[in-house]
Amino acid sequence: MVARGDRSTRGRESRESRESRESRESRESREGREGREGREGRESRDGRAIAGDSDSQVSKPFFQLLTSGATGGEDLGLQVNQIRLAAEQDAKRAGELSPPSEMHGAHQGLVLAMNLRAQAFTKIAERLQTAQGR
Repeated sequence: MVARGDRSTRGRESRESRESRESRESRESREGREGREGREGRESRDGRAIAGDSDSQVSKPFFQLLTSGATGGEDLGLQVNQIRLAAEQDAKRAGELSPPSEMHGAHQGLVLAMNLRAQAFTKIAERLQTAQGR
């Protein structure tokens, strides 16, 4: 009888440990998935924030400057350089993101767009100086 009791106890313990292990594995898998989704969401929000900042601190001020009719002087050069610096900062921030592999393509697109924008404003600032005879 002792052997039979030992077997039923062992069977119950192994069933309980198996259920516990399966529950733990399920929880760990869920936590890993939530962690990835949280990171993806955070990187996505950061990317959107960079794009939004670039729009409000680079594009809009530049086009307002163009439509204002400002044509010369130190003030124009200073304003374009400030916009250029903001564009360079946005490009740097985009490059510093480290998104999960699922977002690699979107990240590369953001980095490319921000770098092209920064390069364009560098050229505009250089050519403005040339146009103003400096």
